[in-house]
Amino acid sequence: MPMNSLHEDGAVLTNTQIKSEIMEKLADYMYRYTAYPTSLQIGEVAEALVRKHPCLTEPGSCNGWIGWMYSLKYKMGNYRSKLRSLGVPEVTCNKHPDEKAPAKNIKKARKGEVVFLPCYPGGNSKEQQELDRRQLIPESKKKDSTAIKGLMCSTFSHRRNDVISLQMSIKEITERWPTLFDILQVSVEFQRITTMNLEPKFMSRLDFCSPKLRSLFQVKVLQENGIGLE
Repeated sequence: MPMNSLHEDGAVLTNTQIKSEIMEKLADYMYRYTAYPTSLQIGEVAEALVRKHPCLTEPGSCNGWIGWMYSLKYKMGNYRSKLRSLGVPEVTCNKHPDEKAPAKNIKKARKGEVVFLPCYPGGNSKEQQELDRRQLIPESKKKDSTAIKGLMCSTFSHRRNDVISLQMSIKEITERWPTLFDILQVSVEFQRITTMNLEPKFMSRLDFCSPKLRSLFQVKVLQENGIGLE
């Protein structure tokens, strides 16, 4: 891509093939962060692109990048369509019977979620993971089961499908995955999804909120004892 020479002589890029390649690369890169970027995020990418490579500035555009923003938004839609045709769970979970209808209640990763909806690993199909899940039921009734850890690890994809794709209720999840809400398993599941250790994260946020919590508790105690605050 002759970006440097274009930048040096001040020419504006008009080659549609190169523009198409840029769009494809940007869509792939953006997808690594989120499958459903907001309009603000897409605009920031378009602005950064033109700022980095002035030769991509759009003649006649009010800011030089608004067209890139709309093109990127359209490109991301096409990119997701391609992934749906390949059966990628993160986007197939939002497949609408009428593709032209506006998307509502999009299932997408929340802030901090690194592993959102993984594919079923090769050699470990949905049917096999369902069999493993059923093994968890009797294992959860044992006092000291050594099989729970391995079964919970091997059925992660199946469990995320229940939570994300099927949107099961808490009651249904508890019935299907009785060990999920054990203290140890909550921490392990949190780390699977976010790649972070729950306890240090929780304690650091608790320390951050402690001064305000103490103030609230003090106010409540004073109010319960009938002491007014000036």
